[in-house]
Amino acid sequence: TWLGKQLPAIVDDVMLSEDRLWSRAGLRSLSKSDVLFGSGENYWRSNVWININFLALRAIKKYYLLDREEGGSGDVTLPGPLRASMDRLYWELRERLVATIMTAYEKQGYMYESYHERSGRGLGAAPFTGWTATVVLIVAELF
Repeated sequence: TWLGKQLPAIVDDVMLSEDRLWSRAGLRSLSKSDVLFGSGENYWRSNVWININFLALRAIKKYYLLDREEGGSGDVTLPGPLRASMDRLYWELRERLVATIMTAYEKQGYMYESYHERSGRGLGAAPFTGWTATVVLIVAELF
């Protein structure tokens, strides 16, 4: 399938690229290489949003890491290098998100709407326990 052929490039060249979506705090809302990145009102143009990252984690787990008995799609027969990339993306993204939210909470005293892509500092509405509360599901892996 087209996706099967394109997925390694999407994972390695886009999602795991620090010049694109990958950041110290999680996946950016817009690629760093996009001309609009960090421009204008910048609300959705660079920050790490937990809702977007949660959906990415959930999809990776469901479609690429779990077999059918575990609640996944059943198609976990990925070639070795792609499986390794998906494993890395899942576990590192999970770790970065939890660390970002917890560090900001310890330093700033709240959970936030989004997080700065470099510093991890909480941004936007606070206290915000909307989608950022999905960190509990991320920690427990209940998704």
